[in-house]
Amino acid sequence: MYVQLDKIRLHYHVVGEGRPILFLHGLVGISNGMMEIFEPIFENLSGWKRYYLDSPGNGDSEAPDWIHSSDQVLDVVEQFITKVIGDDSFCLVGYSFGGYLSLGLATRQPNKIDGLLLLCPLIEPDESKRHKPHAMIRKIDVDLYSSLEPQMKESIRTGVAGIPVVEKEVLKRGELIYNPAFEIANMAFLERIKSGNYSFSFDIFQMPVFEKPTLILTGAQDNSVGYRDAWKIKDKFLKTSFVLLDAAGHGLPLDQSVLFDMFVHEWIDRIIQDEKIIGLDFSEL
Repeated sequence: MYVQLDKIRLHYHVVGEGRPILFLHGLVGISNGMMEIFEPIFENLSGWKRYYLDSPGNGDSEAPDWIHSSDQVLDVVEQFITKVIGDDSFCLVGYSFGGYLSLGLATRQPNKIDGLLLLCPLIEPDESKRHKPHAMIRKIDVDLYSSLEPQMKESIRTGVAGIPVVEKEVLKRGELIYNPAFEIANMAFLERIKSGNYSFSFDIFQMPVFEKPTLILTGAQDNSVGYRDAWKIKDKFLKTSFVLLDAAGHGLPLDQSVLFDMFVHEWIDRIIQDEKIIGLDFSEL
C-alpha cells in the first residue's frame, strides 16, 4: 500500500485487524524484513493491526532531496501516523535506527503510545562515541562454517560480519531479511542522513518518563550499536524489562529466536495486563 503525505510517498503493509501496532526498521531496512521477523508471532495472535512501514529511502518509499536529517525522518513518521493510523493510540516497535525514531516519538507524543519495544536500539548516533563489544563467535555449526567461501569465513571470524551464531537457519533467514533491504535501499540518501544530522536536535535523555510497558532487547555481541548505551536510558521507563542476551548480535531475533519470541509474547501480555490494572478500582475489590 502507498500513502501520499505532504512531500513524500511512502510504502507500507497492513496485516490483521484490531489495535494498531507500528513497526519501524533500521536505517537500512525493509517492511518485508520486519514482517519476516514479527509475523510468525503476531499471525497467531488476534486483535492486532500491524503496520509495517518502509521508511524514507528504503523499500518502495521515496527518498526526496529535501530530507537530510533524522529530525525530518521523524517528522515524516509522525505524518504517517496522523494520516494512516489516525487519532488512535498505538503500540510501537523500533529496530536499531527505528528504535532511535521510536524514542523520538516517545519524547514528542508519549500519551499516544500504549507500549514500546526497542530492539537493538540505536542510542548514540555518533559511532565514535558508542560503547560496542568486541565481536565473538558464540555458537557454530563447524561443518557449515567449513563450507563457506573464504571471504565469508574471514568476515565472520574477524567480526566484520557481526554474526555470533553460525548456524544454517540463522544465515538463511539473515539472507532473507537483510540482503533485500541493502539491494534496494537508496544508499546515497541514507549516507547523507548518517553523515549529516544523524542526531536529533533534541536530547532523548531528556524525554519524560515513559509510563507504559516497555521491552528493551539487546545483544551481548552487538558490535553495531552495542548495549551499554541502551542501559543508560533504562531509567526513563517506569515499566520496563531490559534484556541482555548472550550469543546475540545485531541480528538478535535470528540469533536467539526462541527467547526473542518468548520476550515479545511477555511484552504483549504486560500491555494487556496493564490496561486491566489501570481499569480497576481497587477500593471496591
